[in-house]
Amino acid sequence: IFLTAFASVSSIIVDAIFCILLFVIVLQEVKAIANAVKKKKLKKYIKSLWFLLEVVIICAGVGIAAGYWYQNLLREGIVDSYKAVVDAQIQDLPADTNEQGVELAGKAESMRVFTSYFR
Repeated sequence: IFLTAFASVSSIIVDAIFCILLFVIVLQEVKAIANAVKKKKLKKYIKSLWFLLEVVIICAGVGIAAGYWYQNLLREGIVDSYKAVVDAQIQDLPADTNEQGVELAGKAESMRVFTSYFR
């Protein structure tokens, strides 16, 4: 399990570029739809193959961005649980008196399941 969200600054930059380009594509599509409405050719525009392709690209991009966002939330939960387990060990608390280890295992399993289907 990787406990950091980004391996380096370059991965943050690549993710930012992806989100910016996705936003640009969405803006271009909204502008094209507005122009089609203005020209009263919306039905023709929606029936075009290019429109379908752009919708698929936008939906896939949003799905990918949402999936990585959710994966990062799961990762942060694992890090918090891991820190709680380490703190309990430092305090020398017996494992049978707390549920932190079980909670950590459950969160790790949830992330494993999600990432196996997401990737």
